[in-house]
Amino acid sequence: MNLFKGLEKFGLKTEGTENLFEEEKRTNASTEQGEAKEEIPSEESFLLEKSVRCTVCDKVFKTKMIKNGRVKRLEPDFDLRPRFMYIDTLKYDVASCPNCGYTAMNRYFEHLSSVQIKLIKEKICANFKPTGEEPAVYDYDTAINRYKLALFNTLGKKRKSK
Repeated sequence: MNLFKGLEKFGLKTEGTENLFEEEKRTNASTEQGEAKEEIPSEESFLLEKSVRCTVCDKVFKTKMIKNGRVKRLEPDFDLRPRFMYIDTLKYDVASCPNCGYTAMNRYFEHLSSVQIKLIKEKICANFKPTGEEPAVYDYDTAINRYKLALFNTLGKKRKSK
């Protein structure tokens, strides 16, 4: 599949762009054959549980965070998505209160006005049903659901787009 198919109508020549990542795969394969097997640490070794007080229901819960000193940053993807060795940190960038359902990205979790708290209690907390125990390590389905819940919370509190 050619990502740039259809750009010919703009007068651009797209031949030679069919296999963008083939060279990267070849270099990765050659380095893997030349190196000895190194032990890959578990994802759990990069995580810590942090106690957070929910701004909406005022209850304390534990959420998983990344140990910043433990992760090694790699070159970003072509779409500028940050990459880290052995772990995808984006899976742990959202905090979700298991009691009331308030969910937001970690850096925005505590920043709510009293009007926004009232809106979240009416629209989210009144209908929220807890899903149960959190897994020790988040898979991508869990992370996507947490991001969806954070987006739904943002719409519920009528957050202004910047």
